[in-house]
Amino acid sequence: MSECFCQVDDCVLCVAQLHSSLSLEQVCEVRGLLTRQKFEPHQSLFLAGEPNTHLYVVREGQIKLTTLSSDGREQIIGLGLAGHLIGFDDVRDTAHTYSAVALTSAQVCKVAHADMLKILAENPQAMMRAINVLNEELGRAQSVIRLLGHKTSSERVASFLLSLLPPGKHNGDPLDVPLPLSRQEMAELLGLTIETVSRHMSELKREGIIDAPRGRVQILNTPRLQALAGT
Repeated sequence: MSECFCQVDDCVLCVAQLHSSLSLEQVCEVRGLLTRQKFEPHQSLFLAGEPNTHLYVVREGQIKLTTLSSDGREQIIGLGLAGHLIGFDDVRDTAHTYSAVALTSAQVCKVAHADMLKILAENPQAMMRAINVLNEELGRAQSVIRLLGHKTSSERVASFLLSLLPPGKHNGDPLDVPLPLSRQEMAELLGLTIETVSRHMSELKREGIIDAPRGRVQILNTPRLQALAGT
């Protein structure tokens, strides 16, 4: 096979960087298994309790990951941003333990666990790359634990804002990114009170490090924000 005429872009392969380990025939096979979906704000990719049958890769937009607390309140446990994998934490087709809901207009690609596992089983190099991807996801989860356990409130807010930046965009240039979370939702995610989050956001604006028009945040001074985050 000299050319690939698949209709779906290889976003799963590019994000997971598996494509370099696969033959052209395998790349085309995986592309043919992908489904691209668009979601409007507040639409759910899946809900807790539904069968976990697919791997999702966020191509554009922001996805919030939530669970319900013991008293029935929604608790945000993470964000899925461009390049993040969702649903690969358990490939045994058990039920989802959390819900994934679009915060902004979003586009994702999904592939069935069974199909992806078949490709990986046939290519050990791709399997090793998949393990590395999972390790990176675990590293992100551990970063959240460190964020909540060891950083001050101001460091948590600064670290969260930096996490919104696309990969490779920490070069110091001013950047404008969506911030659809309310102050209350930010507080829940960071383990802080809404008053503390609001105070730190106001301080960052006053010092010219960020601006925060409704629904967005403009990172005006990335190096200073990184210093405040302790990175």
